[in-house]
Amino acid sequence: MVIVNTQGIVLRAVKYKENDLILTIFTRKLGKISAIAKGARRTKSALLSSCQVFAYSTFTLKKQGSMYSVTQTEIIKSFYEISYNLDAFSYATYIIQLIDYNLEDEITNNRLFILLAQTLYLFAKEEIDMIYIKDVFELKFLDYIGFRPVVNRCSNCGNKNLNNSVLIYMKEELSAKIVENFLTTI
Repeated sequence: MVIVNTQGIVLRAVKYKENDLILTIFTRKLGKISAIAKGARRTKSALLSSCQVFAYSTFTLKKQGSMYSVTQTEIIKSFYEISYNLDAFSYATYIIQLIDYNLEDEITNNRLFILLAQTLYLFAKEEIDMIYIKDVFELKFLDYIGFRPVVNRCSNCGNKNLNNSVLIYMKEELSAKIVENFLTTI
């Protein structure tokens, strides 16, 4: 029997039986996994707050067959504030689904885990440009899963004259400092 302690963010929670949940958790050590949280739907359950979608917690997991079982949790950040803002909730749900649908099970990606936690933290803030945060997340997400966008030349013909490119349009729309910081991180 393997017992693992790892940080994780709940991507999905599905009702199972009367008081249980089946969670899809994106973890630091194990990647995306499925785990059953027995009794997590009870009102006095110690697992209740950590098993909500967007919850960032430390999980103690026990491997049982092809699935894990949540034995203990300690919440780090619930990101409950996201549910108060419809736009933030929509964008955060989109990002969670993007990760859930595009990652293979049990393949770790620490950079993507950190990016997800930072993005959820930004969506929990009041005054931010959510569209910009979503766009940056999508570009970094593509890079972190192996699809690095070509931004210094035309990907079709190889021409380095970018006067009419999308990147030049982005520079005009966004401040030059933000774009420069973004390009240095790619």
